[in-house]
Order: sequence, then structure tokens, then C-alpha cells
Amino acid sequence: FRISSVEWTGEIVFRCSSIAPEEIVRIALSPGLGAQGWKRRLACGTGALAYQLYLDRDRTQIWGDGSGGTFDWRSEGPVPPNTDVVVPVYGRIPAGQNVPACAGYHDSVTVTLIF
Repeated sequence: FRISSVEWTGEIVFRCSSIAPEEIVRIALSPGLGAQGWKRRLACGTGALAYQLYLDRDRTQIWGDGSGGTFDWRSEGPVPPNTDVVVPVYGRIPAGQNVPACAGYHDSVTVTLIF
């Protein structure tokens, strides 16, 4: 079937039990299991859907680890201890991809907090 563009928003939520008052927290994302460089892919059997994760609502800054033209998320200042920090994640599956029907396309992306 031929896919239409799909956009979604998710979130990463974290909490630090204690952190130095001057600490800036960074979040890096891995490329995923089926990625070729920073071109992420959702897989199901022999089918694959290209997709991407972004830092910004306009979907211009690819969220990665800061390498290969990607960006990582950085707190604007110290993160308050024992408080949930909610970081939005913006995703897009580009239109025009022809893929076989499948029960569920998937990927696995590792989220790394650096402080």
C-alpha cells in the first residue's frame, strides 16, 4: 500500500533524584535498529518505512546524538531534583512510500541521559 504523510508527537519523561545545581542535562537518541546513518527505518518482515524523530515542532532538527548533522536535547538550565521533566518528541513518516501491509512496523531507539 502507498502511505500518506504521518506526523505525531510523543514525549520523553525523566526525573533526577538529585543533581548538582549547575548541571545541564542532555538527551541523545540512537539511530535505531534499521537505520542507515541517521535515516531511521521502521521494519516489519521485508518491509521498511523511512521515518525521522525531531527536536522541533517544524521538524527541521533531526534528534540524534549530535553527530552526523543531528542534534541532542539540552536543558535550558539545571533540572530541578525530584520533578518530572517532559521533553516533546516530534516524528514524521514521509508520504509516497510503497510498503507491504503488515501487522506492525517497529523500531527500537535508545534514549541516553547525559549529565
